[in-house]
Amino acid sequence: MLIMSINCCDKSWKEVCGDCNTPPVSDWINNMTHAPEDPVLGHNAVLNGGFTCDNVVEEWQKWIFKIDNLTNPARQRPGNIYQTNPHSANPVQLGVNNIYLTAFPPYFTKQENVQTLVIEDKTNSYILLPILTSEASLQEYPELSIIDNCFDLCVQETQATRRLELCVDGISRIGCYVERNSILEISGVPANNHMNIPSGRRLPGQKIQIVYNGFWALIDVNLLKKGPIEGTGDHLITFEAEGPTYFVAGTLNINIVH
Repeated sequence: MLIMSINCCDKSWKEVCGDCNTPPVSDWINNMTHAPEDPVLGHNAVLNGGFTCDNVVEEWQKWIFKIDNLTNPARQRPGNIYQTNPHSANPVQLGVNNIYLTAFPPYFTKQENVQTLVIEDKTNSYILLPILTSEASLQEYPELSIIDNCFDLCVQETQATRRLELCVDGISRIGCYVERNSILEISGVPANNHMNIPSGRRLPGQKIQIVYNGFWALIDVNLLKKGPIEGTGDHLITFEAEGPTYFVAGTLNINIVH
C-alpha cells in the first residue's frame, strides 16, 4: 500500500495546525527537558512520586494489550466522536497522578480520526498520546531466538520514521522518545489481542513478554492555558507520524470541566 504524506496545512485545518512546524526526528529523540510553560513534557520530567515518562509508557503497554480488539482504540475509531472512549474515560492511577491513556488506529487522516476526552479534575492529571510506537515479542515472532532480536525489529521501524508532527492548541510542540529493551511481562492478555498472538503461543496465565520503543507526547493538563481560567475549557491536539510502511494521525478534542 502506498501511503501519501498529508499536508497538515490543508486550508480548512490551517488554524488547527498553527505554523505546521515539522522538526527533525532527532529533536524528539533528544528532547530531555521542556520549558516551564510547555504542556508537553520532556523525557526527563518527573511526576509526583518520582514517576517518569518511562513509567507512564509502561502503564500504556499493559493497558493496550489487555483490551480486546473489538473495542481497542488502537484498532477501532469511535462511533461517536463526541463520546469519550470508555477505555480512555477513566485515568490510570500512578501514585497520586491521573494518567489518561489514549490510542488511535493507523491509516486515517487526522480529520477522520477524531476522539474526545472529558477531564473533570485537572489536578495531577496527564494525557499520554502515542505518536508512533513499535512493540515486539517472541510470542509474536516465534522464529526469533532471543528478545534482543525483537528489540532490533522495533528500532528498525522507528529509525525509519520520516516525519513527526504535534500541535497543541495550534502551537507546534515536540514529544519524546522512549525505549525498553528489557522484557515487560503482561498477564491476562485476551485471545483477540493487540498483536494477534494465539492462545497456543501465549505463556501460562495468558502472558506475553514484550520490548518496545517509540515517540510519545506526555501532556500536563494543568499547563494547558486556554480558557478564562488556566487549564479549563476546550483544547485541541493534532498529530501525524509517517514511516515508509506506516502512517498514523489523529485529533484529540479535550474538554476540561473542573
